[in-house]
Amino acid sequence: MIKKIDDLLCIHCGLCEEVCSTDVFRRKDGKVSIAYPDDCCNCMECLFICPTEAIILTPGVPKKFDVRLRWMQIKDALNVK
Repeated sequence: MIKKIDDLLCIHCGLCEEVCSTDVFRRKDGKVSIAYPDDCCNCMECLFICPTEAIILTPGVPKKFDVRLRWMQIKDALNVK
């Protein structure tokens, strides 16, 4: 899970915000911040794309994605039995 962004290293390029599939980051007044840390799924894309290695993660297990639950939600939305 994402822990923080190192203010000394971050150049606020916004690459982490662009690559994040769970929309964890926000940019305000030209500065990137962590808006929704609990949404982090530990994919580490932000870590790999950061040119200054400013992203600090905590060890953790990626969240499990329940395909069956998601499929039921899709079927309900489409009224499929």
